[in-house]
Amino acid sequence: MQIQTINKIKELTDNRKQLFTEYLTITQKLTDLKEEDVEQITAEMEQRAALAEQIDDLGIQSRKVCRADGREEHLTEILQCRA
Repeated sequence: MQIQTINKIKELTDNRKQLFTEYLTITQKLTDLKEEDVEQITAEMEQRAALAEQIDDLGIQSRKVCRADGREEHLTEILQCRA
């Protein structure tokens, strides 16, 4: 495996971690809101959906990097904690 592949996967994984942290923070905020906070709930839900999309996109990018390295199955298992 090339050092470039390792660095790119690390970068993508770090970015996913940051987005997951933001996603969880919003989720925690939502648990404290009341029904009358409809506008804020809607905004937070939209933000979570956008983060989920970004997280999925980074996952796709990670798989592409793994595929380009020629070790897609092995690297994908590691990234998904199946190793």
